[in-house]
Amino acid sequence: MSWQTIRPQIQTFLQGIAGIQEVKGTPSLKFTGYPSAYVVQSDNVSEFETTSENQRIYAFVVRLFYQTKNIGVDTAVERLEKVVDTVLDELDKEDQRDSSARTIGISLPSGYQFLSILAHPSEWGELPEQELVMAEIRIQIKLSRDIEP
Repeated sequence: MSWQTIRPQIQTFLQGIAGIQEVKGTPSLKFTGYPSAYVVQSDNVSEFETTSENQRIYAFVVRLFYQTKNIGVDTAVERLEKVVDTVLDELDKEDQRDSSARTIGISLPSGYQFLSILAHPSEWGELPEQELVMAEIRIQIKLSRDIEP
């Protein structure tokens, strides 16, 4: 349910960030422009809340890429740092929006309620064969699910 609902919402959210050239929903190293990103599912955690409600955390990995060709690794990393900061800042804002203005966590199936977003950067690296640098952001979307029949 929520994997198929939330992943496209994260894609749409990332596409709305100025400067990101392309966002894919599957792993890829080939893009039409940079910076670019892809978003894939990670892992999820569930917590028992009450006899009628559970909390679920749906986790996703966003990998952002910047091309090093013609600008070098140092410049590409500096530019990628700015992109990562922008994505994190926008995710913080997204978490605070009310349901009518949010991109992530809207149009959930009956019985699901958006609770929060937690995002943090994790891995950074260079892919020299592809002339890319990469930064990873892990996103956790916390939902409450009503389990009463």
